[in-house]
Amino acid sequence: MHSMKKVGIWMLTGILAVVLTACAKPPVAEQDQARQAMEQALAAQAEAYAARTFNEAKALWDGAEAKMQEKSYKAAKEGYTAAKAAFEKAAGQVEEGKQAMLAESQALLGSVEQELSNMSEKAGKKVSTLKLEAKQAWQSDLQLIQTAIQNAKEKTISPREVKEKLEQARSRLSKWMEEFGKQ
Repeated sequence: MHSMKKVGIWMLTGILAVVLTACAKPPVAEQDQARQAMEQALAAQAEAYAARTFNEAKALWDGAEAKMQEKSYKAAKEGYTAAKAAFEKAAGQVEEGKQAMLAESQALLGSVEQELSNMSEKAGKKVSTLKLEAKQAWQSDLQLIQTAIQNAKEKTISPREVKEKLEQARSRLSKWMEEFGKQ
């Protein structure tokens, strides 16, 4: 008799667990809120200027989505709530990230200008000895470098683009420094 009571309690507990699980609702509101926060962070360019926080938020989002697929709604709700907060934090860090990138770009600009000045002195006579194809490549790269410098000074493009173009310019300068050093 005592074991029948235990079996009945276990069956009732199991049925109750199935009913409660079946009645759990997907956290659609939290998912929508997190999605909106993600879209706002993307619109603010958080992936470029607050990349670490944005990537953490994206990982939280992906985890919540996986929990949603598993129908682990409580864990999904917690994940969406955390992702929303992280996306909002990333969006809030964008301006600071832009300012930091501008400072890096200005330092890089000074470096690229100095390297170009140093190379112009060395390149003077050596450019005339280049074959036509190499001369054209030099002129093309020089134009790219000068455009990057001009864009950085005029701030006609985003801080991220300024930094990318200056890094590309520095890379081209290094290539030509090496080329002219061989001659």
